[in-house]
Amino acid sequence: MALKNKLQWRDSELECEWRREGAEVRLTYGGQEVQALLLEESAHFLEFQIDGKVEKVACYSDARGVFVHTPSGNFFFKPPKKARRRTKAGTGGEELTAPMPGKLLKVLVASGDEVKQGDTLMILEAMKMEHPIRAPHGGKVKSVYYQEGQRVSQGEELLELQ
Repeated sequence: MALKNKLQWRDSELECEWRREGAEVRLTYGGQEVQALLLEESAHFLEFQIDGKVEKVACYSDARGVFVHTPSGNFFFKPPKKARRRTKAGTGGEELTAPMPGKLLKVLVASGDEVKQGDTLMILEAMKMEHPIRAPHGGKVKSVYYQEGQRVSQGEELLELQ
């Protein structure tokens, strides 16, 4: 799955795409592609192997985006802007948001899946505990915006349920 963001680096803002398949990570920006192997992941640190060199980076996120601090510089990823507005349940779609910052341990649904009220859609790990994200009503999953292993901020839209 690919995530498209804007990358802020020094005085430049570039379109970028982040892909992760298992431990392999690819970041494409400004016509360049960086490939890395994710060696270790913790709450605020990632350790990558890039071109045979191991690099540890610090990262954190909030409602504005994701901040990454590396030995070669600091980066900021802005979340993509959503074209949709929030809607009330029963009027076409409902966004389900993260109740707190954390890491998605499991994504149990995909776009197009039918769910019933109370079904567990995702499992969020926060404060060393697992928090189920449940369907507030029955319906069809319209879009899933995150995949397993990704970090989310409080209030981030996780998926849309029709």
